[in-house]
Amino acid sequence: MFAFIPHQIEESWGKWGPTLAGFPVTILYARPIDHQNGKVRVLKAEYIFDPGTFTEDDEQKQMEYNRRDNGPYRVVVIYKKRTGVWRTEKYRGEQLIQSAQGHDFQSAMLHTTMDGPEEGEGIEGVVDI
Repeated sequence: MFAFIPHQIEESWGKWGPTLAGFPVTILYARPIDHQNGKVRVLKAEYIFDPGTFTEDDEQKQMEYNRRDNGPYRVVVIYKKRTGVWRTEKYRGEQLIQSAQGHDFQSAMLHTTMDGPEEGEGIEGVVDI
């Protein structure tokens, strides 16, 4: 099992920084397939933020993350202002296939990424161990 805590967008990042500060830069899901000779083959799926989907109201901020290949998967990241809770929802098309949340950014992202991608969601890669 792999889990990832992404870097957060910083307020100093130009045009979008002040608005999107605190949201993840990318979200990476990965899971091992097999290993040989000190290398692990993994299935991985990376999602990048889409600033055009950002919304905010009195209660929350929200933004979508999409894969570079524009496949059917997307992740919605939600920040609850009053409680500081982060929530993620992963969709295949319109079907919710995974959700996670945490009392802070780190715990939410660990719970979000720890199950890895589902079959057909990612691409294969190799990691040295």
